[in-house]
Amino acid sequence: MRFHILLGNHGNSYQSLQLLGPLVSYLRSALSVCGHEVTVAREAWDADAVNLLLENFPHPEFWSAEIRKVRQDYGYVVGVVATELMVNGVIPYGKQGIHLAAGTQDAREQEDYLLRRMEGFNAIAPEVDFVWSFVERTAREYEGRCRLSKFFPVGHVAPLPEDQRRAPRDIDVAFFGSMTPHRTAVLGELGRHAGLNVVAVGRGTPAGVLPDYVIFSLLDRAKIGLNLTLCAVDESPGVDPRFASCVRVVHMLERDLCVVSEDIPLDNPYRNYMVSSPPAELANACLRLLKSGEWRERGVRMASRFREEMQVAKVCTPVIDATLAALDAPV
Repeated sequence: MRFHILLGNHGNSYQSLQLLGPLVSYLRSALSVCGHEVTVAREAWDADAVNLLLENFPHPEFWSAEIRKVRQDYGYVVGVVATELMVNGVIPYGKQGIHLAAGTQDAREQEDYLLRRMEGFNAIAPEVDFVWSFVERTAREYEGRCRLSKFFPVGHVAPLPEDQRRAPRDIDVAFFGSMTPHRTAVLGELGRHAGLNVVAVGRGTPAGVLPDYVIFSLLDRAKIGLNLTLCAVDESPGVDPRFASCVRVVHMLERDLCVVSEDIPLDNPYRNYMVSSPPAELANACLRLLKSGEWRERGVRMASRFREEMQVAKVCTPVIDATLAALDAPV
């Protein structure tokens, strides 16, 4: 089968399209490893492929009508890939929101952004043939609210040979991602430990948003890769907003990094491949691993287990096959 990743709903901005790079690269690789051909385009539908859109629909009226037209009038197959946590009809990321630099917008603007994003997805979901979600709770949320909803894991695709990415291990702890008050507080605590070399990049950090190749260079230099959730557990009353940042964690594991993460009880398929601690204990956990030298052995061992247990053909082929079977399409 051929899959066609369509990016038109994310606009024309080069920066916006660049930010989709890791997601598109993973989907291309995963589908290819599972035996399918993959193409990518900004706005041209493909009549002979399963068309995939990445979630975020700022113009839901247009996209609802467009998807309805190509499905009903032309018989195209359309699916959506959701990457965010969606529970009880909301994106439960507290009042601070996401994808916004700290201090650049007030709480109301950020909350409005999340509401618009949720409303856009809710308008689109009933119109498509299926929804694939990187987060298991999101997949469960849309069971019964769309034609087909499946959890699509982010697993191991291909090895990254160490001899092709040699670098000095001169960074103690590396983090990349958008800043939120929760992440700022945890990183600040790590930074207060004398002698701990912590490098953080991403929206809201002094370094800002950097190209993937710079981030990958920083990860190759790091001893520990840090995983932090967007929000603390008490920022979204009634809903635990924590989930593992799948693409971030996989980038670390593919490089044999020792991944240190705050405790994430739900939506964390990588629990067995990381060192987990309460946020207040993360600094001490990193210091223990660094002082003992255990970071190196733990990283190699956990990454090896990840590659064996979450090989993408093993975890994604059943999802793809079940989806194509439901669509009565060739497997």
